[in-house]
Amino acid sequence: MLFEVVRGDTLIGTHRLDFTHRDNELVVHVEIALEVEVAWIPVFRYEHTNHEVWRDGRLVHLESRTHDDGTDHVVRAHHDGQALVVEGDDGFVTVESDMLTTSYWHPETPTRNRLLDTQKGRIKEVFHVPAGIDRMNVASEYLEARRYEASGDLDLTIWYSLQGAWCGLRFDARGEQVNYHAVNVPDQET
Repeated sequence: MLFEVVRGDTLIGTHRLDFTHRDNELVVHVEIALEVEVAWIPVFRYEHTNHEVWRDGRLVHLESRTHDDGTDHVVRAHHDGQALVVEGDDGFVTVESDMLTTSYWHPETPTRNRLLDTQKGRIKEVFHVPAGIDRMNVASEYLEARRYEASGDLDLTIWYSLQGAWCGLRFDARGEQVNYHAVNVPDQET
């Protein structure tokens, strides 16, 4: 799954997700690389890598590293058999065993009011409101996608294909609108 990330009218980077099935596990690798330039001089850089392991529909392992314009973050999480233990910016926290992440790829994301922030290891309280169905251009083809408006700790618009694949994102950052344009989307739920 690949997204081009556009700020205003300028391409600033990519957000890539790779999915691998091994035995009874789903391994998700996320890479985000963004850079904003003014007069060809970099003024902002964001890099994020995230490795998630899912077993039987539950997150059992997560490790992420983020470089956010000069500030580094590391998040680690593991399932201890009963709950998810997370180590992030604020130390350790234990959360429910079926917690989803802010990686957004999971088709149940808009049904959850609590998400694990993969950048800082914090819990985000989020309220998703269905906002209709839109036609989206993905890889020069149009598909119908459900739009959700999220508020609370996250303020964004997110789209999922009718089959449940994440296919778009929009939010404001530093006074500019940022849009994720899907270059490709899986045909079915992952």
